[in-house]
Amino acid sequence: MTAEKYLLALNCTKFVSLIHSVDLTQLINNTDSKYTILAPKDDILSIFGDIGLPGKGSNELKRLLQYHFIPGRWTPDKLKNGLLLETVLREPGLNDRPQVLPIEVDSNLAEKSIRFGGAGVIDDPSKSPLV
Repeated sequence: MTAEKYLLALNCTKFVSLIHSVDLTQLINNTDSKYTILAPKDDILSIFGDIGLPGKGSNELKRLLQYHFIPGRWTPDKLKNGLLLETVLREPGLNDRPQVLPIEVDSNLAEKSIRFGGAGVIDDPSKSPLV
């Protein structure tokens, strides 16, 4: 099973379509690759429509999508508040080193709250698109 099939089953079809538009399919079709994928579901992308998203096939969209892939399998129990995780996005301004994503974890709530770069996980992280 590929990550693409898993994402499609989780109703992340628009996210997958965007990945195809910028030719990043190797990130979701290589069965040997291990990524934690921060994938918005279709209903979330529908709320925003095309507002604020770079055009399909654009280099800006490619960079944005690379920011949603974190090498390795990061399960909720491995995530700690203040952790900085490297993404697939490599920036010239960082000497082609990976852009990092700050992690916020709040365990003081009734349920553990996890945010990636300020964006919260809506579904239960153990069942959500942290592929």
